[in-house]
Amino acid sequence: MLKTFPNPSDQMIHLYVSPKGDDRWSGTLAEPNEAGSDGPLATLAGARDAVRKLKFAAKLSGPVYVWLRGGEYRITEPVVFRPEDSAPVTYAAYPGETPVITGGKRITGWREEQMSFGKVWVTEIPEVAEGKWYFRQLFVGGERRPRARLPKQGFYRMKDVPGTSLHGNALTDDLFAGSDTFICHPGDIRRWRNLTDVEVVAVHFWIEERMPIQSFDEPAGTVKSSRRSMFVLKDDVAKRYAKYYVENVFEALGDPGEWYLDRKSGTLYYVPMPGETIGNVEICAGVTDQFLRFEGKPEQGRFVEYLTFRNLTFQYSDWYQPPGGGERFGRPGIDFAAAPQAAFHVPGVIYMEGARYCAIEDCKIAHIGFYGIELSDGCMFNRIVGNEIFDMGAGGIKLDGSDAGGPESRRNGNHRVTDNHIHAGGRVFHSAVGILSVHSFGNVLSHNHIHDLYYTGISCGWVWGYAENVSKNNRIENNHIHDLGHGLLSDMGGIYTLGVQPGTVIRGNRIHDIEKCNYGG
Repeated sequence: MLKTFPNPSDQMIHLYVSPKGDDRWSGTLAEPNEAGSDGPLATLAGARDAVRKLKFAAKLSGPVYVWLRGGEYRITEPVVFRPEDSAPVTYAAYPGETPVITGGKRITGWREEQMSFGKVWVTEIPEVAEGKWYFRQLFVGGERRPRARLPKQGFYRMKDVPGTSLHGNALTDDLFAGSDTFICHPGDIRRWRNLTDVEVVAVHFWIEERMPIQSFDEPAGTVKSSRRSMFVLKDDVAKRYAKYYVENVFEALGDPGEWYLDRKSGTLYYVPMPGETIGNVEICAGVTDQFLRFEGKPEQGRFVEYLTFRNLTFQYSDWYQPPGGGERFGRPGIDFAAAPQAAFHVPGVIYMEGARYCAIEDCKIAHIGFYGIELSDGCMFNRIVGNEIFDMGAGGIKLDGSDAGGPESRRNGNHRVTDNHIHAGGRVFHSAVGILSVHSFGNVLSHNHIHDLYYTGISCGWVWGYAENVSKNNRIENNHIHDLGHGLLSDMGGIYTLGVQPGTVIRGNRIHDIEKCNYGG
């Protein structure tokens, strides 16, 4: 076993973390001692704090290896790393073991009841009834389960949108003429239980609009949302209004695998899949939205540096609709219903700002609500290599810093994003991308395998036209990109670029099976 550890060195420090540990212990032992007085630490945050104490005491004589033993480490909020945590520290799986950092909570106390459609499992969650917890994702036996929706397959079509005409070209005449109101066809929407928890998800152009119902006039068929759509509620180039489905409808419950959480009573309903019995499957819901946050201060020249996370599993998180969305479309302060193109304002469950020389390597990130990994403002010279990212609410990896007019201290670039397997994404934010590079330069995006998303595989650049572009000298090569779109959205592709990008090279990529909705695939 020891031969799989790094070569021993007098300068190297080893710390250990275990589900059997205690954050009051030294962390220098891989197992608790016989007296129960010392042993491994218990949490990732405890290990971070132990390294921080060593650093402040000037006891770091070389690299630190933090070995996480196999088992589950449950978190209820992201573990935060700041500039004071900068040091050559590797957080890695103990050789031969599988540590899992989970943001989920097991749901127990189930009983079986009968409803009109058949059997359903029911449990009460006091924290929900008390307003302390509400979740939007449920995982059963390690698989995502859908909230009850209508129609079961396909879409409804809006009957009318007040103030909107079907004449003209939606792409050029009134693209940003969004609305918070539409007329539905009789019977498509009703006065359901907890109506303000029902969400209309309109899918058009290259985005989805997630519009919570605020009120409904059933005789008139008028649906009013608490959020305004970003785009005009049309079906892009077709002369018709937008298609949509409604999600989180109690009265729609019935198909195996569907679930519904009643916010007011705290009651959770789940329709079991064939073969599932109470007690033979683990049911988890997301508690936290993110796992790790690197919070540097690039404008102050204070960075999070030299941290590596290797061979760890991160799983189960929740999602929410991020506020805003209008900033980069000249409409600051607008809370759009949409996740804008490529779901660019949806964060990563591993989020870095002001991080340099850090790495996420050979990790597994699964069953999440947002993007997998985000390198944001002020990030430079980081490595995202060999990870598997799947079952995402949004996309895989996102790079984004200040644009050409923004402060140079917040620029983003010179990352290596290679050999990652990114698949089964866009489950909530359908317009998300496998790898999204918004304003970033000098990156190598290569040998990634990207498939099964509803929009683009790799998107690079964020300038519409010929203005100065931060996106330069990127190398997009030897990626395998396939089975995208699934006919849901338009204006997408295997690789999508925006703006003039001097020095950028796209070569050697294998791209196939890209299926658009109406145009541009």
